[in-house]
Amino acid sequence: MKKSKYMKQFEADTGLEAIYHSAWGDEVSSVYLDALEAKATAYDRIMSGGKKTPKEWANFFGMYFCVDEDGDGTACEEEPYIDEDCDFWFPDAFGESITIPAKLIGFNGDWTTSLTLPDGWEESHA
Repeated sequence: MKKSKYMKQFEADTGLEAIYHSAWGDEVSSVYLDALEAKATAYDRIMSGGKKTPKEWANFFGMYFCVDEDGDGTACEEEPYIDEDCDFWFPDAFGESITIPAKLIGFNGDWTTSLTLPDGWEESHA
C-alpha cells in the first residue's frame, strides 16, 4: 500500500515505521485514507478563516447547503425547500441540519437560488 503523507510525516517525526492494518484490505484502506485526507484538507481550508462559499460549506459537511434571507446558512441532510409563508429554506424536520452564521459565508446572490450540493451530487441526487 502506498503511504500517505501523514504516515510519511509520522515516520520522519518518530523514526518508527508507519503500518496500517485493515480488515478490508489495502485497496479499501487506501481509498478510505484518501477520503480522510480530502476531508482533513477541507477542514483545514474551513478553519483557516475568512468567509467560505456555499459550495465550500456543502463540500465540508457533505450535505445540501442554502442561505436564507438574512444571509445565515444551513447545511441539511435532506433536501430543503422554500417555505412560501416564511420566506426561508426549510430543512426536512427529520434530517440533521447545521446552522452557519452569515458572517462566515461569502454569498451575495439571491437567497432563493442558493441551494448548493456537494461536488458529485449533481448526478446522484438529480
